[in-house]
Amino acid sequence: MRVVLLLIAWIGVMMVLAQEPESSGYSLTIKIVNEQNQPVPNAAVSVYEPFPGGGRMRIFKEEWQRTNAEGIAVLHADPEQLRLEEELRSADKRRTRWGITVAAAGYLSHKGFLENPKLDTTYTITLKRGAKTLELILRNETGKPLPDALEPAVFEIKEGDETASLVFDYFEDNREMEKMYLSQVRHIHSQFGAERVEAGRYRVPLPEGFEKPLLVLIYHKGFLRGFTARISEEQVKQGRAEIILPKPMRAQVRFDATQATNLKANLLYRLDAMIDYGGDIPFGFTLEGGPLPKGEVKTFVWDDLYGEIIARMETDQLSFLENAGEFFSVSRWVAPAEGDPELVLAYTPPNAEAFKSDQTHTVQVYRADGTLAKGMPYRLIVYDSGRTLVIAEGTLNDEGRATLPNLRADVYYRLEVDGEEVGGFMLNEPESRYGTFRIPPRVGEPAPDLTLTDLRTGNKFRLSDLKGKWVYIDFWATWCGPCRGAMEQIAREGDQVEKAFEGKVMVLTVSLDDSQEPIKPYLEKMGAWEKARHCWSGEGGWQSPAGQAFVIQGIPFAVLIDPEGKIAWRGYPGMFGSLVNQIAQHVNPAKP
Repeated sequence: MRVVLLLIAWIGVMMVLAQEPESSGYSLTIKIVNEQNQPVPNAAVSVYEPFPGGGRMRIFKEEWQRTNAEGIAVLHADPEQLRLEEELRSADKRRTRWGITVAAAGYLSHKGFLENPKLDTTYTITLKRGAKTLELILRNETGKPLPDALEPAVFEIKEGDETASLVFDYFEDNREMEKMYLSQVRHIHSQFGAERVEAGRYRVPLPEGFEKPLLVLIYHKGFLRGFTARISEEQVKQGRAEIILPKPMRAQVRFDATQATNLKANLLYRLDAMIDYGGDIPFGFTLEGGPLPKGEVKTFVWDDLYGEIIARMETDQLSFLENAGEFFSVSRWVAPAEGDPELVLAYTPPNAEAFKSDQTHTVQVYRADGTLAKGMPYRLIVYDSGRTLVIAEGTLNDEGRATLPNLRADVYYRLEVDGEEVGGFMLNEPESRYGTFRIPPRVGEPAPDLTLTDLRTGNKFRLSDLKGKWVYIDFWATWCGPCRGAMEQIAREGDQVEKAFEGKVMVLTVSLDDSQEPIKPYLEKMGAWEKARHCWSGEGGWQSPAGQAFVIQGIPFAVLIDPEGKIAWRGYPGMFGSLVNQIAQHVNPAKP
């Protein structure tokens, strides 16, 4: 009864909050004007809680709100999101501002902050027209009428992952899909607001002296989605670019959930577009998605797609968390349909027996210090459609060995020891037929006393020479695309660590490149060369001294070593949005 009464009281409070008038402190008013102090109607406004290092959290019920004829947009606070934001502020006193982004046709967008913001307040933002313009011509060869409301989204192409981060800041999601933790694009706003002059012709404002390449995205449901084009520096200099809008592809996808009747988690479908803007790593976003009824078959036909499109069938994140172990995910590339062939994605129940046969393999495992891992529990697993299936389990004998029967030669198996993956093998691949494994040095254990070469001085030193300091190490390589994001974080914050932790923390990077030659030019281009102590441990990549000592199986990978030389943390860099925040989980910057 007490729980019920509390629930009723909570609902009552939420209803009161939802019914509060705009003057009650639960709304924010943004006025958008131009440089002549004239109102800018139909401008898109977004106010949010920014995360250090990138990302945002919604505070208001309206992720984006359009201005009226007087240039006014009123955003209404979401009480629950506001409570979360206040908790973040209480935990981190440095959070003193909200981010704001404004986009409007014919104007340069505005990205800035509201310092020490207060609800029930009006803030005025001034948009600029830009010092130069680009004439953008869209030649329509889609076979469909060109929509009057078509809004090409135009962005600066930046280094590395910064382009993707920039574009994501202008996405407007479909709020209905938030219930399933599905981020589905509803609209893409523009960094440089393309203003329609006539059908197929736009005027794009640019800042003074701007001569960089541009990315154009077309997202208009029913007409063309997933199309991108690159405008070169030369075209920007000339002030004119012409883009041909191609005929979209037709795709028919069947999602078969007939075998999912006993699945407790919810199933959903997704249609993702992969955007290749000429950078190191393409980025993707969800064009469409929604729930799938279990026990049924659902077929979709799309005729507005272009580019690299992926169809996915998976369990939604929320119900997966509530039903541990029921994760499922399959995906297929969508190709142009010729003769209307169907692409089929089907749910299949987990079946470990499908990964067994008549092969036998023996493994031997050592601890990080080289001693036998005798008596430790192990599991042999495979990943199937995102699920972990256990093929065998037991305890390593006194020689640290386990004999594994009933295996298939063409399956890649992974070995876990004491809850930690130590490697894998495939029996019909000689280069992957591993039999000996080591457990990585774990939290609380001494870090390997590795010998490194300081790339700036050429001098060698040992990790043990750094005892007395906290040492953050980022393992990476120039050929590793995902490593770029972690290195960009070091480029942004590496020099802030010394000040934030009063000299108690040193940031090292250790490259797994086979030679030193490409490392310095890469880091200089990234702007990271002066931001950390960059090192190399020798040739060999995964088999290099660093790779072997820390048993590195994937990069980027990071460790934090305490002043006593023991591992305090190990994992994926950037988990807390910024380098300083990551280190601050273990080192208190407020204490001397």
